Amino acid sequence: MTDEELSIRLASAGDEPTLRALLATGSLFSADLSTARQEYLLVERAGKPVGCIGLERAGESGLLRSFAVAPEHQARGVGTLLFARMLALARERGVRGLYLLTATAERYFLARGFERIDRWAVPAAIASTEEFRGSCCATAACLMLLLEGMEGDSRPRPRGQELTELLKGAT
Repeated sequence: MTDEELSIRLASAGDEPTLRALLATGSLFSADLSTARQEYLLVERAGKPVGCIGLERAGESGLLRSFAVAPEHQARGVGTLLFARMLALARERGVRGLYLLTATAERYFLARGFERIDRWAVPAAIASTEEFRGSCCATAACLMLLLEGMEGDSRPRPRGQELTELLKGAT
């Protein structure tokens, strides 16, 4: 599958049923899905929806959510392309720290630079989202990715366990 066969666009309110259907294929939570509060990228092939990914922003932090690719399009590069576009969108929106909860895809995200952190280490604005307050299972892994290369900021950034230790010392 090539990029030319796929189109990726921002989802609108009219796409919410399509997004929910895609999420249902992966048994992912969608009760609080809202294109008014979250931004979703929708990937289509020949006009048919085949994947989506969402971003819920809170200042310079973002919650990555609702990442799904239809089973018949998995392992074909759709997810990789969609994920890359979401990272670009997050950077464009000024997100510096990207967080997520996952019960099934921890290895996927660790392989893409995310690091496991304690849930209490996420910013309060992310911890107060519906996903963190109860819609995602309590045993889900909490992961974080610091987005590098933000214009005007060349400070070294603590990563993973180092960040957790720094935050423990700040309380």
